[in-house]
Formats: sequence, structure tokens, C-alpha cells
Amino acid sequence: MEKGLKGIYEMAFRNIIFLVLSFNLCFSIICNSQPEVVGHIDGAGSPNYLNGPAAVAVDGRYAYVAAEYENSLTIVDISNPASPSVIGHVAGVHSPNYMGRPIAVAVDGRYAYVCARDDNSLTIVDISDPSKPSTIGHVAGYGYPNYLGGLTHVAVAGRYAYVAAWSDDSLTIVDIYNPVLPRVVGHVAGHGSPNYLYAPAGVAVTGHYAYVAAQYDDSLTIVDISNPTHPSVVGHIAGAGSPNYLDGAIRVAVAGSYAYVAAWGDNSLTIIDISNPARPSVVGHIAGAGNPNYLDMAIAVAISGRYAFVTAYSDSSLTIIDISNPLNPSVVDHVYSTYLSGASILAVAGHYAYVPASASDSLTVVDISEFCPLNAENWTQYY
Repeated sequence: MEKGLKGIYEMAFRNIIFLVLSFNLCFSIICNSQPEVVGHIDGAGSPNYLNGPAAVAVDGRYAYVAAEYENSLTIVDISNPASPSVIGHVAGVHSPNYMGRPIAVAVDGRYAYVCARDDNSLTIVDISDPSKPSTIGHVAGYGYPNYLGGLTHVAVAGRYAYVAAWSDDSLTIVDIYNPVLPRVVGHVAGHGSPNYLYAPAGVAVTGHYAYVAAQYDDSLTIVDISNPTHPSVVGHIAGAGSPNYLDGAIRVAVAGSYAYVAAWGDNSLTIIDISNPARPSVVGHIAGAGNPNYLDMAIAVAISGRYAFVTAYSDSSLTIIDISNPLNPSVVDHVYSTYLSGASILAVAGHYAYVPASASDSLTVVDISEFCPLNAENWTQYY
């Protein structure tokens, strides 16, 4: 054996093979996997109820799809990613199901929380039996006193749901402790100074703060929610084009000290340092429609490890961005498919990204295992 050569290890992790050569700290990695569409389910009306899927939440073996033009929450069994299947749905405008134009969904435990935009309703669905979901509660109303006009997004944390109410220019906080009788307990609203909540389109919650993408204020607005009955704006950063690239800010994800904003109008993923909530600052961005960045109408973002997964509505793309250096994000791959036409609000879970494609009435499953932390399945050692 050559002096200093300790060994060659082949580690088979799913579709990825690492060849590791230990020679004076020499380390080599070879990957043989690429992201690809591995499954999908589509179809408007019976039996799949996926007309205009706008958003998805994933929990365990099920995906919960807000089908906008079906007026339906549609539940898909994703235990076999290559062959997802619809197992249940609940639908209907106004009473009793309050599913008028569902545009966002969050899942927590045995309940799904649905933003029904045309019903101006946060609708709570019991999903304990995925084959028979049922609406058990809702709270609704444009303007005073509920401020749920045209709601577009919801985040759930603890006993509260934080709702972006687009038409009311409001972040509205709903107590969901009793899912049968949810009630609004607080809100903060107003476009332009001082609240910068003109057309809030997305919200993420971590700790004592809610981070709101305000589409028409071109702003990331930070709200102190430590007192849910009296939320208050503590900071914001705004501006279309250079230097802030927040034109049409539409969705936000938070990881660590950074917020990642999908800016629809700037075709950009914009990275913001939020370590000081009173003074957020843009530290990096990547933008551009078509080749090479595939971010035309960036509509949503999910974070997993060192990667951001961005759906680009007009590029019909799932675009994967290395964010290990927030000052210099870079596209490392993308997936295009007819089953990603009109890619919307995605979810990432395990080795897969689940993408609702509104123009193809499809929930599409993409294998992203190359970009996910892996668990050892097999070790083979050679000398």
C-alpha cells in the first residue's frame, strides 16, 4: 500500500456515492445524483380535486393542498413519492366549509389551517382521519373587527395563527386554542409609514417576531409579537431594484440570523440579516429570469440546510440555491418540467420537494436527495 494511503471508503447513501481518499487530509467527493421529478398527481374536479393548486403543507405521509379554483383542501398520500394518490378532500364556498378560494395552508397536529381568500376566512379542518377531513371552525370578516380581508398566508406557532390579510393591509393574530371557536386577539395594519404592511403576502414566525413580506410596500416588515394582543412593527427594509431587491416581496422564510425573501417583481431571492430586528439589512441576492438563474417571478422559498429551494412561477422551475455564503448565493441546479408549470408555494420534507403547479393542476414530487443531509445505509471498506 502506498505510504500515507489509509484506505478508500465507498459509502452508498441512497443515490449518492462518496469516494473518500484519506491521504494527508486529502478528501474527495463524487456525486452521481441530480434533482428530478419522480412523481405527480393532477386533475381538476373528481376524483383528484386539484384545480389550481396554490400551496401545500406536508406532515408525515400526507400532503395537504390548497386547491384555489377547486375551493378545496385536498389530501394526498405521498408515502410512495413515485405514485401519490388523493385520499380525501373537503370543499365548498361559504357555509358550512368556508373554502372559498383557498390560497394557503398550515398544518399543526390534527388540524389544518386554511386561508380561504374569497370567504375572508381562516378555516380550521380536522384532519385526524385524512380520508374524511371536516371543517370544525372558522373566523372571518373583512375590516373591523376581524381584519381578515383577502387573507393570503398563515403561520402557526403555539396557540396562535398569524395571518397575512392582503386586503386589510394587516398582520392579524388569531387565538386557535379552541379550534371550534377561533378568535382574533390582535392586529397591526397600515400601508407605508410607519407600519409598511401594504398587501402582506407572506409571513414567517420565529421567537418573539413575525416577518412579513409586504408585496406593495416592497418591504420585509418585522413585527414584535411578544404580546399577541398588541403586536407592533419594530423594523423594516424596503425598496425595489438596487440595492434592496424587494420588488413585490411575496414570501419569506427564516433560518438563523437571516430572512430569505422571494421578490416576485425583482425575480430575486434576497437575503436579509435580521440579527438586529430594528435594523434589518440586505446582505446578498441572486436574480434573473431564465438561464442561468431561473428566478422569473420567484414566488416562494423553503430552506433546508445550506440550500434555498425557490419556485419560479414563470420559469416553471424549482431552483436550488447554495446559501452557505449569504453574501454570495449561487444557483447550483434547477428542475424544469411541464408538471411544474405555474410552480407555486412549495414544501420541503426529507429528500423531496413538493410543488403545487397551478397551471398544470398538479402536485409534483421532486427528488432533492443530493442536497439533503444523508444517513448512512451501507458501508463498504476497501484496502
